[in-house]
Amino acid sequence: MERTPLFFASPRGRVLVVMLRLVVSAVFLAAAIPKVLDPATFATDIDNYRMVPDALIGPMAVGLPLLETIVGLALVTGVYARGSAIVASGMLVMFAGAMIQALFRGIDL
Repeated sequence: MERTPLFFASPRGRVLVVMLRLVVSAVFLAAAIPKVLDPATFATDIDNYRMVPDALIGPMAVGLPLLETIVGLALVTGVYARGSAIVASGMLVMFAGAMIQALFRGIDL
């Protein structure tokens, strides 16, 4: 009995996966560039969420853009693409959670 291949294992599915990887990569790299160029402003943005202790704001302002850059490059090159997709998903969930808590707390970002 012959099994029907999953869509993402087919040639069209693989092309779609690569295209989506490139789109997500472009988003992460575009988001990282201004943060890398101006970490002080990004630190202020982090502080505005009122979620992070003061001692972690500086390291986050430097570390998050670095992580975004690494994830974006990994998605473009395909090196550790699955792992970077998982990290990207986690980062997007965390960002959504931060936005939601700010909204519920009435914080104007």
